[in-house]
Amino acid sequence: MQSIEALGQLRAARAGRQKERAQCEEIKRQLEKIVALRREKEELCDHLQRLTEGDRNGGPLDTSQDASVSESRSALRDLKEKIAACRVMGPCGLTVLEVDWDCLVVSFTGLWKSVAQSFVLNIASTDGRYKVRATTVPYFIDVHAMLEKTKTPEWSSVMDDIARLLSAYVQRKGELEEVKAKYKDILRACCVNDAVTSLELSLLLAGEGRDASHAGSQSHAASREACVYLTYPDLKATQPAQAEFTADESVIPPSRQQQLREQFLTQPLAVALLSVVSERPAAQEVHDAGGESEHV
Repeated sequence: MQSIEALGQLRAARAGRQKERAQCEEIKRQLEKIVALRREKEELCDHLQRLTEGDRNGGPLDTSQDASVSESRSALRDLKEKIAACRVMGPCGLTVLEVDWDCLVVSFTGLWKSVAQSFVLNIASTDGRYKVRATTVPYFIDVHAMLEKTKTPEWSSVMDDIARLLSAYVQRKGELEEVKAKYKDILRACCVNDAVTSLELSLLLAGEGRDASHAGSQSHAASREACVYLTYPDLKATQPAQAEFTADESVIPPSRQQQLREQFLTQPLAVALLSVVSERPAAQEVHDAGGESEHV
């Protein structure tokens, strides 16, 4: 009896390994398909770019070439449709580092301007279930839960979701680092959460440059301080959903403050801040206008 039970256990273990091996082979096929689609997409983009540039840079169209022009435009439409239909791995670069019957190791590289950051994800297959063995993906992107949503995940969809979340994170982080480097002389404080979905900036705006005393200097500096508070709706967002901007009304009028709030919702962080630091104090504008009137 014991030998029969042991034989049954061996058969069950062998069947489990064969199942896991088949699942890993399916992962390999899906990843190869993804790589092929990405390559096809790049070729289609290059072809589309060449056709677009040829149409833009060409001279007057020869009416005798109507058939060829029509054919080229039809091909151009087909290329655009194929590019729209081609499923790619989001804006993050994906590299398959290792594939075996019981594990998959991939690397994501998020890019934003000159900022590049890579993340590694190691997935293990055990008893038909997929678990994260090790990863450098930030904790607030819950890859564990993303894998556990389905027993047999659609790998192209899962990798695409992870890539988009990482790309958005790298962009938000890159924009903040750009601001901290560009405006370090006037940035008094910066509070931000790990996911860079909530941040608060305190800036010292340009003033009139008149200090009567040390106490007066501190009071004048306080009046020239502006605060920006931004919140992003989720981890996929690259633009904030809410923006608060406060400053002394003698420096920036309330109507202008509202305009600046709207800019933070629609423009990159560094561009919106440039509008803020370029503001002239309201009192100084009135003083300058009065001086011009007296001169006239």
